[in-house]
Amino acid sequence: MLIFFVFLYLLLQLGIGYYVSKKIKTSDDYFLAGRNLSAPLVTFSLFATWFGSETCIGTAGAVYQYGLSGSRADPLGYAACLFLVGFLLVGKLWSKNTTTLGDFYDQRFGKSVEYLSLAILIPSSLMWAAAQIRAFGQVLTTITPINVEVGIVFAVCFVMLYTSMGGLLGDIYTDLIQGIMIILGLITTVVITLNAYPHVFDYVATMPNERWSFTQPGENFWSRIDRFAIPIIGSLITQELTSRVLAAKSKKIAKTSAYFAAILYLLVGSIPVFLGFIGPYIFPHLADSEQFLLQFSQSLLPDFLYVVFAGAILSAILSTVDSIFLAVSVMISKNIVYPLIKRPSEKQKVLLGRSIVVTSGFVSLILALRSDGIMDLVEEASAFGSSGLTAMTILGLYTRLGKTASAMASLIIGISVSLCTSSFLPLLSEDVIPSPYILSFVAAIIVYLIIAY
Repeated sequence: MLIFFVFLYLLLQLGIGYYVSKKIKTSDDYFLAGRNLSAPLVTFSLFATWFGSETCIGTAGAVYQYGLSGSRADPLGYAACLFLVGFLLVGKLWSKNTTTLGDFYDQRFGKSVEYLSLAILIPSSLMWAAAQIRAFGQVLTTITPINVEVGIVFAVCFVMLYTSMGGLLGDIYTDLIQGIMIILGLITTVVITLNAYPHVFDYVATMPNERWSFTQPGENFWSRIDRFAIPIIGSLITQELTSRVLAAKSKKIAKTSAYFAAILYLLVGSIPVFLGFIGPYIFPHLADSEQFLLQFSQSLLPDFLYVVFAGAILSAILSTVDSIFLAVSVMISKNIVYPLIKRPSEKQKVLLGRSIVVTSGFVSLILALRSDGIMDLVEEASAFGSSGLTAMTILGLYTRLGKTASAMASLIIGISVSLCTSSFLPLLSEDVIPSPYILSFVAAIIVYLIIAY
């Protein structure tokens, strides 16, 4: 019965994608939902897009294993990122009436900067998608007899199918359903947990000090700052968020939606952290910490409520993956392929977008099958060249300083410092390079300004 209801829920997603596909006539319909979204839709879409497997599975498992030191990215870091999107980016980007970040880079800095930026944004997005797909496969293994690899392949095929049909408008409608499922599933789980274990707060009061600490053993101040900076700065400039901002009816709606999404993310994202924190008391001696939330909920919840919870986890993953595939598709279509085609028709543009969604799925599948874990992929995606990208974007939006050379130098130094520190940091003490991501971000800003002046 459990498997039946879960697959029924998945079929609902396909139905929405098919229904919306009938309304898609132009590339703006497919990629930006006609630029006509209301505040509730944008809010839930931003929340659901950012609320992925690393929150429900990765963070809960990390907190189960390490205590609060495993929760720095979620929910605090990513909630802060959503707030900064509203505060720093929404007003500037929405007013420019572009379709992608690449459009802005082309207008502000030229084609060479646009293409190098895409070379950073696209691989980063695909790594992020691979992390979600791997989590989707793990969820399926807990509710079906299939193994992880088969689950991952099924996940990719399913998401490719309904995303390619419905585009961003279908994504927005499914995000609304998925966001509601996430909230209901997690609230139901925590309420039943507290009813089943009424003495859990007595255990919390006697929790060892190291589980309360946000610091892992051996970390210094700059190392802690660095690990907070990656989810905040490293996730600030993404096409997934930009598409939703640009699809809003007005600049005010886009900005308000980002603020509400940050608040919603912080509140709902605290639930997996709390469950992971008390996990060793109610579900001890778990070998694989990433399986904690799934196995615990399966052992605690009645079948009907576990369907709601499983739907919530699947929703969190689906809402992130479909957004990524669309983001990759719009960047490749609009900024790389369209210029190569002489006056493409709207029908050709939509067909191309759907084709690239499918291609993105296959690339993400390969990455997911070759990876070691969810959180590793998420951290790599956030840190991959993003320091130079963020520095260049903020300076380009808020100042008239700098042209092509400044932007190129900022991107190159951001990538170079990130690659060097990730390659050599494991061989060195953290006292030598205590804050590699902050170092790359500051270096990117300094190089940009020096060349600009």
